[in-house]
Amino acid sequence: MKHRLIIRLILSTLLAAVLLSAFASCKPKTPLPLPPDTQNTTREDDPYKPPEVKYNNEEFRVFTWTGPNSDEWILETDANTSFLDSKTYSHFMQVEAETGVVFSIAQETPGGYGRHTEFISKVAMLSGSDNIDLICQYSLAAIHGAMQGIYVNLAGLNDLNWNAPYWSGDFLDYNTFNGKIYYCTGEMTRSTIYNMYLITFNYDQAQNYALGDIYELVENGEWTVDKLYALSKDIYIDLNHNESADKGDFFGLVCSDYLHIDAFQASCNLPSLIHNEMGEIEVNPALYGQTGISVVDALRKLFHDNGGAYCCTKDVPIYEAMVEGNSIFEPMYAYKVITSLNPSGINYGILPLPKYNEEQGNYHTCLTMTYSIFSIPTVANNHKKSAIVMESMAHDGYIDLSPYIYENSLKSRYSNRAQDAKMFDYLRRGVSYDVGRVLDNVDIFALVRGSVRDNEIITARYKDNKSKYETELLNVNFALS
Repeated sequence: MKHRLIIRLILSTLLAAVLLSAFASCKPKTPLPLPPDTQNTTREDDPYKPPEVKYNNEEFRVFTWTGPNSDEWILETDANTSFLDSKTYSHFMQVEAETGVVFSIAQETPGGYGRHTEFISKVAMLSGSDNIDLICQYSLAAIHGAMQGIYVNLAGLNDLNWNAPYWSGDFLDYNTFNGKIYYCTGEMTRSTIYNMYLITFNYDQAQNYALGDIYELVENGEWTVDKLYALSKDIYIDLNHNESADKGDFFGLVCSDYLHIDAFQASCNLPSLIHNEMGEIEVNPALYGQTGISVVDALRKLFHDNGGAYCCTKDVPIYEAMVEGNSIFEPMYAYKVITSLNPSGINYGILPLPKYNEEQGNYHTCLTMTYSIFSIPTVANNHKKSAIVMESMAHDGYIDLSPYIYENSLKSRYSNRAQDAKMFDYLRRGVSYDVGRVLDNVDIFALVRGSVRDNEIITARYKDNKSKYETELLNVNFALS
């Protein structure tokens, strides 16, 4: 173990040299800073307290999933490592230095969509002799482990400070069951940033169509679903000359994948599930009431009663038009911006998802479902150690890793337009963790999406599935009571 730690120290030194050389050769307009040393980072408002217990190079074994965007654990580097992976590596090395553990991947198991219950069945077979300290899983897997009783109640661990800002947001509000917490995410993982939904817009085309100052609309609270409709409607060019509005044409608004409709449900502040007075999870009455009807009707109008819109459906193919310069507005998630839109050369801007109406207070967004959620297995030999490491991961992610990704992969793209940096601030503050998007067995997260995609009234679809929702929620509430 000590030999491995020495190797890591050597790699860290070499990594710093590689980064310095890379920055010197690239000569960007605004030099990107090297990752800061979080040990020297001080903030008066930072409630974090370094652990009193420091482990003596003890192995910290992680059971993790494989699947789309699951490359969470960057524990080794070389000269070809990207800046983002290098920073992620630095993040884990900082946690190791602070807690005294040494991370290792005990097992990687396929566990994305369609295989997450299989993943949980393998977690359930673990024993104390496996020495697993932490479970890293696909977002839809955690509830199955919680219901099977194989995860620790994190609310009962004193080394997790749930009142700290690195655990903030509405995640705990939505994902606490009768005072118990079985899984967590957020600043612990870069996958929450990568999977954050936003709106991209073609800045040059917006100017060509004289759409005005869209940033000002956002800052004035006027960026709404109806405003997006008004700006995008009837903007259409038949680029392939086949006299049909289809893939390959130019549109005012493109929803390249119907799963992206989920982001609009979140932006309209319409959670699927809420807690009732007894602390149990139930369907949000607003979902199938007048609010839900109005929101879904507005989204149906946006995507289906709009000559300037292209909406992917079960029968209409995926069309990633923004990277081809063929749309003015397109919802996207941040990892796609980093990997596809940045290299495309498109002069684009970033916006939060639109509010339902101006009376709605804040801008909201959500994540795709391919992000990581963390749990401590009941068979872990030292729950305190696992909690200390999780707290350190969340804190370092909050003060160092997340800001670095924002600044150097997202905000830095806009050295000439400071407004985009403000837009990302709106997004980061507005991420919503509706428990309905985690309860895979209830499957209610598909209700709004399906209603909009298929251009149906939500009350009819809800009525068809009501019995299933109620039965599965009864199972969840009973198992987690």
